[in-house]
Amino acid sequence: MNNEMFDTSGKIIQRERVVWRVSDTALLAYDLDNLESGEEIRLTSDTRKMSIVHKRKAGARERKEKAKWGRNFAFGRTLAEDILRRWEELDRNESPTLNLYVPRRNDSFKFRMSRETPRGASGRDEIGAEILVSLKPVNWVVRKLVPKLEFWFRVSPEGTPVLERYIGTSPVESGDFEEKKVRVFFSRS
Repeated sequence: MNNEMFDTSGKIIQRERVVWRVSDTALLAYDLDNLESGEEIRLTSDTRKMSIVHKRKAGARERKEKAKWGRNFAFGRTLAEDILRRWEELDRNESPTLNLYVPRRNDSFKFRMSRETPRGASGRDEIGAEILVSLKPVNWVVRKLVPKLEFWFRVSPEGTPVLERYIGTSPVESGDFEEKKVRVFFSRS
């Protein structure tokens, strides 16, 4: 998956390339180029061990690190797929957890998923219904920085949930290295 992020004037400020294994969303490769701050990340993985090269800003030294891809790990760009993989658990009002890996921090943080939209009167999700699934950090310190991530799905005519929008922190850091809260709308064109 390739992503380009733009500022409000339409200028590209960040490019990302993400490669993951479809069967379990294990991260295989990740490249980030922030054109505003000069930050660069190069990550490669064999789904067990990761090699990370990170340059925090233009002109900075590269930092090389190793990490292990752990059990129940997730990655920002695959969160919607991870939610869909756990949909039956959410339908049973369970609150599964995942460990969100953040490459620029070379760390993971435990989040709890929960379905916030009740099912329809029939006990099923009606076609066209909007469903909110939120992810909240388990750790209270992380919760101060990232209160919650919202994933809004709409039930398709086929009866399956389709991601429509995301509301939460952005993976785009500005030159001052502060993450922004964003709303992202997805189109099926």
